[in-house]
Amino acid sequence: MIIGIDASPLIRSEYTGTEWYCYFILLSLSKLPDAEKHTWILYVPHEKFSQKLELPSNWKVKKLSWPLMSGWLRGRLTLEMLISPVDIFFAPANILPYFTPERTFTTIHDVGFVKNSELYSMKEYNTLITSFKRALKKAKTIITISQFSKQEIHSFHPNANVSITMLNRKESKNTKEILPQIFNKPYIVFLGRITPKKNLTLLLDAWINLKKDKKFTQYSCYVVGRIDSSNVSLLEKLSNQKKHDFYYVPWISEKYSYTLLKEASAFIFPTLYEGFGMPLLEAQDAQVPVVCSNISVNHEIAGKGAVYFDLQNPIDLTDKIRAVLTDSHLRNSIIEAGNSNLKRYSWNKTAELTINILLS
Repeated sequence: MIIGIDASPLIRSEYTGTEWYCYFILLSLSKLPDAEKHTWILYVPHEKFSQKLELPSNWKVKKLSWPLMSGWLRGRLTLEMLISPVDIFFAPANILPYFTPERTFTTIHDVGFVKNSELYSMKEYNTLITSFKRALKKAKTIITISQFSKQEIHSFHPNANVSITMLNRKESKNTKEILPQIFNKPYIVFLGRITPKKNLTLLLDAWINLKKDKKFTQYSCYVVGRIDSSNVSLLEKLSNQKKHDFYYVPWISEKYSYTLLKEASAFIFPTLYEGFGMPLLEAQDAQVPVVCSNISVNHEIAGKGAVYFDLQNPIDLTDKIRAVLTDSHLRNSIIEAGNSNLKRYSWNKTAELTINILLS
């Protein structure tokens, strides 16, 4: 069979959860024995991948040129599906072309835009809700990445055929790089894409409360990641807090991410909503204690390898950060539990579940 895949997330210059999922699921699928029996075509607007992707001979990368700045997926990829049909189509992100074969599959990572529409711009919301509705209509099976996300999808469309494949962490080389001089130890850190749903203004408030305690005068807090251009007010608020030793740092090179986590005194994840939460596993992999919001998906993914704070009680975040920074027994127990939690995850397992869905 011929299996076509929208691989356009791989050409983005900066990877966050969706891009890493696309990268690792394709890499892992390509290594499965069952994948050798089929022809796989990866569709991209150009072939300048941000991460090196070595593929076997039955996997092809097909460049579909498109003269416009936008509309490649719904324009050029739709045309390709009409001109050169495939037996199966898989979209690792949740946007589908207008035309696809009967056996179409897509991954919906979360539906936060439905539950928390106020956290998205009108343009983002319209794009996401339109794509969600098309996926529900066209996909034979919707793949999602957590039990929480499956429940959320079913709350909006009870009859949707949804399967869970879970994810894993971004695989690190576990090698330490010398951090840029802008990072001063000791510090706590948030690392990831920065949007209103990440709830970083709550982290700022908790940090200002913590800094009132003289025991923490030497500590800094770093928020590291790309902020969408539409979030101007959030950028301004996070960028003007140096007097509190609170620093916003635009996206740093990927080679520093493991070291940034490894050398942190704590990783803070105050998110309001997630479909999975890959940074939780990355922090556990780096042996750094995790403090995160007590939403159900965080409990599902991080397990006992985190300290949870009450989103309804902002002071609780301050108290949990304080506890992790001062209680060595607590720190060690969180790290040990995180190590055990990581054993639940495997990209190979995710790939096996995925190919079984595609070929079912």
